[in-house]
Amino acid sequence: MKNENTKYWIIVASKDHVKNGIAEGFAQACHGKASPLKRMHKGDFIIYYSGKQTMGQPQPCQQFTAIGK
Repeated sequence: MKNENTKYWIIVASKDHVKNGIAEGFAQACHGKASPLKRMHKGDFIIYYSGKQTMGQPQPCQQFTAIGK
C-alpha cells in the first residue's frame, strides 16, 4: 500500500559518485548541499541518472544507475 506522503526523487550524479554512495550507504546530490536531501523522508524513492562515468571527465554514461528506497 502506498503511503500518501511517499515522494519520488530523481538525482543526477556521475556514476562514480553513485557507486561510492551505494558502497558507503548514503545518498549524495547537489555538490554536498544538504538542503535538498533534508526534504527526503524514510520511505521515499530515489532514482539516480548518471550523465557521466566520472565527474569532470568527458566519458558519457547516460543511464539510470541506481534505484533505492
